[in-house]
Amino acid sequence: MNRVIVFYEDRRGEEGDFPFHDLVKSLVFAIVDNDRVEFERALADCRPLKGKEKLLRACQEWQSIAARGEAVAAVFDNDRVRELLSLPTDAADAEVITAIKSGSSSKLHVALLDRNLESVIDAVLQCWPDAPAKPKKKPDRLFRDVVLKQAAQRVELHQCILEKVPSLGLLRDLLVSLLRE
Repeated sequence: MNRVIVFYEDRRGEEGDFPFHDLVKSLVFAIVDNDRVEFERALADCRPLKGKEKLLRACQEWQSIAARGEAVAAVFDNDRVRELLSLPTDAADAEVITAIKSGSSSKLHVALLDRNLESVIDAVLQCWPDAPAKPKKKPDRLFRDVVLKQAAQRVELHQCILEKVPSLGLLRDLLVSLLRE
């Protein structure tokens, strides 16, 4: 199984536990036929990069980060990335991905998350029958982490979440493909 480094736009930074990556791994593991230890090792390197600007910079410098030839998957929120790239707001996703990857080799892969991480949290809350009430203001990190940890652990929610956020299915499929190369 190949190793994959996953870059995230999330502003979480390097604080260890990253529940969104746990959810992504859980979605991938459900369809990968490998032992858990090997799988965890292959997807162990996730890097929340504290913003779209830093994520774009990491995409431009990915070769020095993936010095051992690992594949790199960069996950951008789709709600503001066009602005960062100076593209029209109606630019197609393929055009956005091409702009992000300009000058990169085939080892860099880009996934666009439907809207943003907040859309994933909303989907989890809609799919989870006994979910805690969402705060009226933007959820804080603790609330978000609880929701995402539950989503990672509750496999019965996955299909519903994937239906509400199709880009998670595309990210899952991309990572499965990269792990199997």
